[in-house]
Amino acid sequence: MTTKIHLLASGTHTGLFFRLSPGHAHDAPEGRRLIGNTKLRKQVRIVMDKGYSDYKTRRYVRRKQAVPIVPPKSNHNHPWKYKKYLYKRRNQIERLFHHLKNFRRIATRYDKLDLVFSEFISLGLIMLYLKIC
Repeated sequence: MTTKIHLLASGTHTGLFFRLSPGHAHDAPEGRRLIGNTKLRKQVRIVMDKGYSDYKTRRYVRRKQAVPIVPPKSNHNHPWKYKKYLYKRRNQIERLFHHLKNFRRIATRYDKLDLVFSEFISLGLIMLYLKIC
């Protein structure tokens, strides 16, 4: 009965694209779909949560000629190195989610239909971009 928001952002107040998925669904396939629908510049750095740290997602990001910045999960057999100072920028996305959830309708998920819920997320992202609220 929950919904996850997968968000591609460019800073604290700039959400670019998002997708909704059921709360029980795994993050990585939705992240690949989100990145697949996006035209990326070469060598752009994509900072991702540990939920997107599987080999398939990292390989997919590299095929799009981008650089994945994601730490390995603690139970990975073959952990990789990543740039920790770049991973700290994930805080910007967390702050964007915080600002987005200040809209009570989004935080509590009043809407039953995904279409209506996604439209209010879009409206919230637009308002944050324009810094109306």
